[in-house]
Amino acid sequence: MTVFRMSGTVTTIWFFNLALADFTVLLSPPLSIHYAAFGQWTLDSLVCKLYMAFLAPNFFASIYLLVLISVDHCVSVLHPLWARNHRTVRRARWLSLGVWLLAATACAPYLKFQATGEVNGCGHCYFSSTWN
Repeated sequence: MTVFRMSGTVTTIWFFNLALADFTVLLSPPLSIHYAAFGQWTLDSLVCKLYMAFLAPNFFASIYLLVLISVDHCVSVLHPLWARNHRTVRRARWLSLGVWLLAATACAPYLKFQATGEVNGCGHCYFSSTWN
Protein backbone atom coordinates (compact mmCIF):
# COMPACT_ATOMS: atom_id res chain seq x y z
CA MET A 1 0.00 0.00 0.00
CA THR A 2 1.15 3.49 -0.79
CA VAL A 3 0.38 4.85 2.67
CA PHE A 4 3.10 2.68 4.21
CA ARG A 5 5.72 4.02 1.80
CA MET A 6 4.85 7.67 2.37
CA SER A 7 6.58 9.75 5.00
CA GLY A 8 4.51 10.40 8.11
CA THR A 9 3.74 14.10 7.81
CA VAL A 10 0.64 16.11 8.59
CA THR A 11 0.02 16.78 4.90
CA THR A 12 0.33 13.08 4.09
CA ILE A 13 -2.30 12.24 6.69
CA TRP A 14 -4.71 14.87 5.35
CA PHE A 15 -4.39 13.74 1.76
CA PHE A 16 -4.45 10.03 2.58
CA ASN A 17 -7.77 10.49 4.40
CA LEU A 18 -9.11 12.59 1.55
CA ALA A 19 -8.09 9.91 -0.96
CA LEU A 20 -9.69 7.25 1.25
CA ALA A 21 -12.97 9.17 1.35
CA ASP A 22 -12.91 9.70 -2.40
CA PHE A 23 -12.03 6.07 -3.09
CA THR A 24 -14.80 4.63 -0.92
CA VAL A 25 -17.35 6.64 -2.91
CA LEU A 26 -16.27 4.53 -5.89
CA LEU A 27 -17.66 1.44 -4.14
CA SER A 28 -21.25 2.66 -4.53
CA PRO A 29 -21.73 2.58 -8.35
CA PRO A 30 -22.87 -1.09 -8.46
CA LEU A 31 -26.05 -0.16 -6.57
CA SER A 32 -26.47 2.99 -8.63
CA ILE A 33 -26.09 1.00 -11.83
CA HIS A 34 -28.61 -1.57 -10.56
CA TYR A 35 -31.04 1.27 -9.77
CA ALA A 36 -30.57 2.81 -13.23
CA ALA A 37 -30.71 -0.51 -15.09
CA PHE A 38 -34.05 -1.51 -13.60
CA GLY A 39 -35.45 2.01 -13.64
CA GLN A 40 -36.62 1.59 -10.08
CA TRP A 41 -35.43 0.51 -6.64
CA THR A 42 -35.97 -3.26 -6.47
CA LEU A 43 -33.93 -3.88 -3.33
CA ASP A 44 -34.97 -3.95 0.31
CA SER A 45 -35.56 -0.84 2.43
CA LEU A 46 -32.62 -1.80 4.65
CA VAL A 47 -30.30 -1.83 1.62
CA CYS A 48 -31.58 1.66 0.73
CA LYS A 49 -30.78 2.94 4.23
CA LEU A 50 -27.36 1.30 4.31
CA TYR A 51 -26.52 2.52 0.81
CA MET A 52 -27.09 6.14 1.77
CA ALA A 53 -25.62 5.71 5.27
CA PHE A 54 -22.45 4.42 3.59
CA LEU A 55 -22.35 7.00 0.83
CA ALA A 56 -23.15 10.10 2.90
CA PRO A 57 -20.25 9.88 5.41
CA ASN A 58 -17.79 9.81 2.54
CA PHE A 59 -19.24 12.99 1.09
CA PHE A 60 -19.23 14.67 4.49
CA ALA A 61 -15.70 13.44 5.25
CA SER A 62 -14.44 14.80 1.92
CA ILE A 63 -15.92 18.22 2.62
CA TYR A 64 -14.70 18.33 6.22
CA LEU A 65 -11.21 17.20 5.20
CA LEU A 66 -11.02 19.89 2.52
CA VAL A 67 -12.00 22.47 5.15
CA LEU A 68 -9.39 21.05 7.55
CA ILE A 69 -6.70 21.17 4.86
CA SER A 70 -7.63 24.78 4.05
CA VAL A 71 -7.56 25.84 7.70
CA ASP A 72 -4.24 24.04 8.20
CA HIS A 73 -2.77 25.80 5.18
CA CYS A 74 -4.09 29.17 6.34
CA VAL A 75 -2.62 28.71 9.83
CA SER A 76 0.69 27.55 8.35
CA VAL A 77 0.91 30.69 6.21
CA LEU A 78 -0.33 33.22 8.77
CA HIS A 79 1.44 31.78 11.82
CA PRO A 80 4.43 29.75 10.59
CA LEU A 81 6.27 29.55 13.91
CA TRP A 82 3.19 28.44 15.82
CA ALA A 83 2.36 25.90 13.11
CA ARG A 84 5.88 24.48 13.14
CA ASN A 85 5.67 23.94 16.89
CA HIS A 86 2.07 22.68 17.08
CA ARG A 87 1.41 20.76 13.84
CA THR A 88 2.16 17.19 14.82
CA VAL A 89 1.41 13.89 13.16
CA ARG A 90 -0.37 12.73 16.29
CA ARG A 91 -2.70 15.74 16.25
CA ALA A 92 -3.36 15.23 12.57
CA ARG A 93 -4.36 11.62 13.19
CA TRP A 94 -6.71 12.63 16.00
CA LEU A 95 -8.23 15.39 13.89
CA SER A 96 -8.70 12.95 11.01
CA LEU A 97 -10.44 10.52 13.33
CA GLY A 98 -12.60 13.40 14.56
CA VAL A 99 -13.53 14.26 10.98
CA TRP A 100 -14.64 10.68 10.31
CA LEU A 101 -16.66 10.58 13.55
CA LEU A 102 -18.27 13.91 12.71
CA ALA A 103 -19.10 12.66 9.22
CA ALA A 104 -20.65 9.48 10.66
CA THR A 105 -22.73 11.57 13.06
CA ALA A 106 -23.83 13.90 10.27
CA CYS A 107 -25.14 10.98 8.22
CA ALA A 108 -27.17 9.47 11.09
CA PRO A 109 -30.45 10.93 9.77
CA TYR A 110 -30.08 8.76 6.67
CA LEU A 111 -30.50 5.69 8.85
CA LYS A 112 -33.80 7.03 10.13
CA PHE A 113 -35.30 8.94 7.22
CA GLN A 114 -34.13 7.03 4.14
CA ALA A 115 -37.06 5.00 2.82
CA THR A 116 -38.37 3.10 -0.15
CA GLY A 117 -41.73 3.58 -1.73
CA GLU A 118 -43.66 3.62 -4.95
CA VAL A 119 -44.23 6.70 -7.07
CA ASN A 120 -46.31 6.18 -10.21
CA GLY A 121 -45.86 2.43 -9.90
CA CYS A 122 -42.07 2.55 -9.68
CA GLY A 123 -40.04 1.80 -6.56
CA HIS A 124 -37.69 4.51 -5.36
CA CYS A 125 -35.14 4.99 -2.60
CA TYR A 126 -35.64 8.50 -1.23
CA PHE A 127 -35.16 10.73 1.80
CA SER A 128 -38.46 10.85 3.65
CA SER A 129 -39.32 13.76 5.92
CA THR A 130 -41.72 11.68 8.01
CA TRP A 131 -40.99 9.21 10.81
CA ASN A 132 -41.24 5.61 9.62
